[in-house]
Amino acid sequence: MKLNLNKLLVAALFLGLALTPLCAQTNTGTEANSNAPATVEHTLSANPSSFHFSGEDLKQTLAVMIPIIAIVMGCSIPIVIVGLQLYFRHRKNKMLHETIQTIVEKGAPIPPELFSKADSDSLGFGRPRRPRNDLRIGLICIGVGVGLLVTAVKAGFIVLFMGIAFMISGILQKNKDDVQPPKV
Repeated sequence: MKLNLNKLLVAALFLGLALTPLCAQTNTGTEANSNAPATVEHTLSANPSSFHFSGEDLKQTLAVMIPIIAIVMGCSIPIVIVGLQLYFRHRKNKMLHETIQTIVEKGAPIPPELFSKADSDSLGFGRPRRPRNDLRIGLICIGVGVGLLVTAVKAGFIVLFMGIAFMISGILQKNKDDVQPPKV
């Protein structure tokens, strides 16, 4: 049976956290419970079996560790998500290249559908990209900007002017497309 080191460490941590309150409850009458402050070296040299963490020590340690763990996990979750997305995109591209290499080694023609699927799926979500529509984006931004003007004045102006800029860009792009002759 192969043991994973991470699982072993997590099990040891949970076991230690579970047994610490039990040790604190059963060690009565030892010198660790006296009013005199005892150092770790003194406690270990006098009676190695009496060394334990009290419930108050555990509470103080957890009070310090919980915010640190929350910050680390909060920052690492987006990194893990982006890393997984990049990993799976790389793996998909690698499989595509291996398929093309196998086809070339066999001397067969490469079907163009392989490349069209790879281009339309550039974000890795399995759907083709839509053409950019600045008019639609502008209308949405103007609507959100007007809504924000009612509730939060300054933020509403920013979104409103972004919407107006998208509308102008969309109108100019439409006029540019109308002037050019159609491709034959």
